[in-house]
Amino acid sequence: MANDLVPLRFQPAQDISELKNFLVPNRALSRDEWAVYEEAQYRFAMMDANNKLLAYSDAQRMQARKRDWLVFKALVLEAAEELDAITNEWARDLLQRHIEITLNEHAAISVGLHRTMGKAYERILSEFYPRAPEPTPPVPTFWQILFGGA
Repeated sequence: MANDLVPLRFQPAQDISELKNFLVPNRALSRDEWAVYEEAQYRFAMMDANNKLLAYSDAQRMQARKRDWLVFKALVLEAAEELDAITNEWARDLLQRHIEITLNEHAAISVGLHRTMGKAYERILSEFYPRAPEPTPPVPTFWQILFGGA
């Protein structure tokens, strides 16, 4: 039968977190086919783990950005209040220049910190997961050796 040539088939699944939930053997697999299927499951699990880490790191970076924006907004509004309260033109201009320099420095530092955080996440995401050790074959018993079993 033609379907016997195809070792795996897709099946509908609600949970696609594991490859074995939606890609299943179509027939009894040979030892080599089974090894390939297990390797595919392993690689799918690795990709799934990396996708989850990436989504988590994106969420963390966005939260950090939002916190930074709130801090920056508070600094700008506070600076505007301070400037509005000054009536002396010379003092107001001097303070305005200082505030602009300070806010620009804050923004530059913030961008640098976010880039550093992004690089740290990138290093974490690029780390390889260790492979599980290959299972050791069972040691044959005396009777298996004597009578040639397994």
